[in-house]
Amino acid sequence: MDFDKLPGRAFDSQQQFDVTQQIFDDYNAHHEIDADLDARFAAVAQERIQCSRFPLLRSPASAPHGRHVAAPAHGTIAIGSALVGV
Repeated sequence: MDFDKLPGRAFDSQQQFDVTQQIFDDYNAHHEIDADLDARFAAVAQERIQCSRFPLLRSPASAPHGRHVAAPAHGTIAIGSALVGV
């Protein structure tokens, strides 16, 4: 995955930027989403939902196969069972 294609609005803080970049680097090194990587993505997604002025737009809705999607008005990338808002 190309981290550089994520827009600046995908991050609420420099810490989220750094953590997400590390997650992408780890994925790109192994090309596998294991339980640890999935949990790290989920933690970033949960932080973005909690920090949002509009949490309902960032709240995931269940989708088939245990994946999640966000409201169509809000751009997200579904990775594993976590969301990365963009």
